[in-house]
Amino acid sequence: MKLISIGELSKISGSTIRALRYYDDKGFLKPEYIDHETNYRYYSADQLGKLTVLQMCSEFGIPLKKLELFQDTGSNFDLSSMISEGEELLRNKLEELKVLEARMDSLKRSISNLQEKKSINSVYKNEYPERIVITITYDYVDPYSHSFSKMITDLYKKVRKYNLTALYNQGVIKVKDDRKDKMVGFIEVKKMTFTKEQNKHLVKLPAGNYQCELFEFEDFRSNFNLIWNQKVEEDELVICSDIFDSNFSKAVPYIEIQKLPLIEPLIIK
Repeated sequence: MKLISIGELSKISGSTIRALRYYDDKGFLKPEYIDHETNYRYYSADQLGKLTVLQMCSEFGIPLKKLELFQDTGSNFDLSSMISEGEELLRNKLEELKVLEARMDSLKRSISNLQEKKSINSVYKNEYPERIVITITYDYVDPYSHSFSKMITDLYKKVRKYNLTALYNQGVIKVKDDRKDKMVGFIEVKKMTFTKEQNKHLVKLPAGNYQCELFEFEDFRSNFNLIWNQKVEEDELVICSDIFDSNFSKAVPYIEIQKLPLIEPLIIK
């Protein structure tokens, strides 16, 4: 039986020598013969079939440790099952790419809108569409204390738990609840067809012409009592939202305060 050197197999198959050595080390494709004096690896022509399957797994993104799932007791592989596995992985990857695209678009819009807002030196009106957010109780008076980072981390855990897509809009919401100011942290999520379980944890912020004011973060903190600690009016929604800038160096470069009179009470979950 004529044997093929690892270099020849590399040229024939298109696999790199490094990949062939990896397949050997991990036990996926052992050489037919190893010259113990030179340590050269040699393969039989029959091993080209298994190598082709290994290449398919790599191309389809199928972990090589799953290879045995598609192999019978002999040396035959069920390519139809392997293709089905690859298709499922591809669908998942496409979903991940859609999620990434939605997050990038959200951040791009936020940065673009900020450039216009920065030129306004007074209160302005901004038309916001309906926004879907996931919330968590936030009891601290200062929405940007050190506890804010932990609150956002906990929100992202909820986003992952309920298979939601977080967008680049986060902050704190204040409303009147039983005549007292109620504060919650929020992250906006991408609109989709939500399940009943997902809907239990989501809040719809109403569309409307919000009264807004933009602050650089340091200005917001130095005038905190005047800006944020005002009492919320009855039937009023107040949102304190982070705004990212293209020239980014600080975690929270800008804060936008958004206020809207509510036609009907907002139920915060």
